[in-house]
Amino acid sequence: MTIRNKILRYFSISIIPLLGICLLTVYLVFKGYRKEEFRQRQKEKITSTLTYLSAFSEMDSEMLKSFNRTVIDSMLNEKLLIFDAKKELVYRSLDDTQVISLEKILGRLSPNSREIGLTEGDYDVVGLYLESGGNAYYGIYKSFDEFGYTKLYFLRNILIGTFLAISVLLLVVTFFLSKHIAAPIRHVALAIQQYKIGAKRFRLDLNGKSSEVDALVNKFNELLDRIDLAFMFQKNATHHISHELKTPLAVLVSNFEKMERMEDNKELRDLLVKQKHMTMGISEVINVLLEISKKDTGTGLEEKELRVDELIFDLCDELSAIYPDFMFSVDFGSGIEDPKKLLFLGSESLLRAALSNLLTNCIRYGHSGMANVLIKTKSEQLCIQFTNRGETLSKKEVKSMFKPYFRGHNSKGILGNGLGLALVKKIMEVYDGDIVYTTPDKDVNKFTMLLPLR
Repeated sequence: MTIRNKILRYFSISIIPLLGICLLTVYLVFKGYRKEEFRQRQKEKITSTLTYLSAFSEMDSEMLKSFNRTVIDSMLNEKLLIFDAKKELVYRSLDDTQVISLEKILGRLSPNSREIGLTEGDYDVVGLYLESGGNAYYGIYKSFDEFGYTKLYFLRNILIGTFLAISVLLLVVTFFLSKHIAAPIRHVALAIQQYKIGAKRFRLDLNGKSSEVDALVNKFNELLDRIDLAFMFQKNATHHISHELKTPLAVLVSNFEKMERMEDNKELRDLLVKQKHMTMGISEVINVLLEISKKDTGTGLEEKELRVDELIFDLCDELSAIYPDFMFSVDFGSGIEDPKKLLFLGSESLLRAALSNLLTNCIRYGHSGMANVLIKTKSEQLCIQFTNRGETLSKKEVKSMFKPYFRGHNSKGILGNGLGLALVKKIMEVYDGDIVYTTPDKDVNKFTMLLPLR
């Protein structure tokens, strides 16, 4: 069922019965008022008749007929009976209307029960116990409220017509309102149905008419970004691995060829050391890809507590052995008084790969032969800053620097394939962290790794 139909159904189901209850209440209140008002008139008629009769000790037949004619003309379809204290009939109106509950009413009337009211079909019957001139009387009056029922039936028809008219109007108004309310959502749903996995730059446009729908569209576009990135990684997995391994393997073969021609043992040993580290780098890339695939497939990662500072010092020592002319300066900022804040629960191979990539970039893209590493805490996050002097990226390049295969203008003549920073970004997403690039000064590059404190 569409949202428009749900709005129409639920609004109609809730409002129309409520309207019917309100109109029914009006009808029932007026019906009760009619009965009370008519019975009051009946009691007044009994009282006035008894008062008139008690004023005469004797009445001739002509006077009685005249009185009866006056009573009959005052109300239609009525019967008035008056009894004395012994419950013997002393007066009866001339009409032929019968009181079915006569015995029942006389039996219940007494000085302790002075009034009884009941109905016989459409007729209202009232019984009264009265005292006049020191004598007790019983009056029973049955009549049909033609004028009151006429007004009641007229009100009933008006209320039924009002109910039907307002119900139809509510359905029409609700139909157009629900259509207007659901239009943005329907537009989004139709646009989503046109999406195909792998489609190039398929994104939904914001209409600005509804903040809720705009928020939904924003989240959907973010989801598309993640789907496109994951699809690209999946689609080009073989391409990623081959690109990552092709260059190191080519260098490996070239170095073996050099070794065959070398006679100097020292030069051969240095080359073997470099070759060892290059081979370890290839193994590390393969491990990173495997660990990320474990996370993506939900098989879990092998995690343990790691001292981030110790891991950085180990990597700096390894890189210094390969690049002896480059120096790293590692400092500690505010909030590191407690060594426990340097602990991070994660995969050693993934965190090591991310740190190694950023340290290696400091060497490859630095001009001063030195890089600074600052470790501090910031808003419940472990903050690691890598700063070096070198050619910076333009604003346009910064927007794409964490995408696979991207290489900036400052990478000319430097070996690489544009996957390093993309892997670092992916690793940070695995641990709900982030990697940020800034240029605080001219020719100064700063990468900030943010890891949540665990």
